[in-house]
This record gives sequence, structure tokens and C-alpha cells, in this order.
Amino acid sequence: WFAYLVIQRPELADYFLGHELRDRMFSDVHDRFPQWYGPFKVYGPIFGLMLLPWVLLRIGWISGAWRAYHPAWWRALRHGDPDRLLLLLWVLLPLLVFCISRSRLYLYVLPLAVPVSLLLARDLSARLPARLPPVWKASIAIWCAAVLALKGYSSTAHSAKDAKKLAAVAREVAPTAERVLFSDVTARYGMRFYLGVPVEQVGKPHTSSLRARGLMEHDLCTEVLRYPSALIVTRGLAMGPRMGPEIPPSCEGIQFASLRPDSGLWQVDWARSPQPPVANPP
Repeated sequence: WFAYLVIQRPELADYFLGHELRDRMFSDVHDRFPQWYGPFKVYGPIFGLMLLPWVLLRIGWISGAWRAYHPAWWRALRHGDPDRLLLLLWVLLPLLVFCISRSRLYLYVLPLAVPVSLLLARDLSARLPARLPPVWKASIAIWCAAVLALKGYSSTAHSAKDAKKLAAVAREVAPTAERVLFSDVTARYGMRFYLGVPVEQVGKPHTSSLRARGLMEHDLCTEVLRYPSALIVTRGLAMGPRMGPEIPPSCEGIQFASLRPDSGLWQVDWARSPQPPVANPP
């Protein structure tokens, strides 16, 4: 798939290998916890939640983690319990890559919950009695209820990247918009699912690639001439306060009207806009 895209658009080779691989691994351009302590800040809490509540019981491999510093322990594990060795490497090798990478997010390590769960299950199956005492049953029930409550809360928590909520606002302020154009802010392509209209990134691509930065994905002025009722999304409260102040797009001869104060949602005010020169298609 990536090779096919590069054949269609050669500039994407530099984007994939440069921006998405080299920069994500060795630079801080993505601004996702690139500090030396980033792995502890990002992955530490996630692994703490993965191991609860069993870490409190000093379950086998957790309490014996200090032995991993001895090569002899790994050799003995290879010969005595290769299944455990496989599960440990399943956790540690990807985690090492995630820690080396300077672009770090919580979601990166969630797939590691699978081998962590298998390791816990192996130790619990050897430790727990055949008939669980009532206190164990009550504790497990309480823990399951707490996890479900956390899941329920997370489904209602606000996120500036929630395409569904942004689409609801867009539908309210611009119900006849035939296209959504994101200018100077990363496009939320999920809006297309809810609005049923194309979503485009206008302006220069969001990349550190010198070659890709010289290319234009779509030109704002050209696109609003093609789609007069397009909705333009810029930095503003619609994208979350952390995105900074609103920056209205500017095209010579075209006036934009804010659809809601400080929302970052705009449309062309054709009543105040003189007829602009015909733009060349991209």
C-alpha cells in the first residue's frame, strides 16, 4: 500500500521515511513527550493500571522482576520455561522501541496488555485455589465494576480531537457546507463519516520534510472558489483552547465571516467579497 502511494505521489516517500519514521524516532518535531523522562511519564501510569490490582499481591513475575538483570536467569528461563520467555520478550522488546522513540503516546503500549494479561494469568492459575474465597470474589467484582465505571467516564470525557462533536457543531453552524477545509490546523478526517462531505487539508502539509513542505496539498483560495459554501476550520475553540488563538485565513479579494465567535469556523462572505481572479487548478 505504501509503495503504491509513493508511486502515485513520489514526495510521500520522504514523508513516510522522514516525517513518520526518522522524525518520530529521533526528533521532537511531533512534540509528544520527547524528554528523557518521557517513557516514565507516559508509559509508567499505563503499566501501573495494567498491573492493578495484581501488583499489590506481589504476583510471581512482578515481584521477581529484579532477577532480569542477571544473564543466568534468562538462560535458565530459556531452558526451563520458554513460554514465559516468549511472553516477556513480547512485552520488553516493543517497549524498548517505544522508549527509544521520541514520539510517545499512551495508546502505543495498549496492545502490550495482551502478553501482560497472559503472564498474569499463568501466575494466578498456579497461585489461586480451586475454590475462590468470598473475599476474592468480592474483590474481583468490585474491580470489574471500577473498570466499567472508568470506561463509562472516558466515553463522555471531552476531547478537542473528537470528530463527532466537531461535526455536530459544523452541522449546526453550516448545514449546507459541501466540503470541510482545515487551514493551519491538522484535519480531522473523521468528520467525513458524520457529515458525508469530503474533508481536506489546505495549505502546506504538516511535516518537517523539506521536500514535502515545498508542496501544497490544496490551496485555500482555489478550494473556496470551487466550493463556495465550504466550511473552513482554523485554530480556535473548535479545536480546543490548547491550539492557540484563532487565525482567520486570508485570500486576496475574499472576505471570511466567522460563524461563531472564537470558534475557528468560517465561511466566505460572498456579499462583501469582490470577484477574485480565476485561480489555476492545482
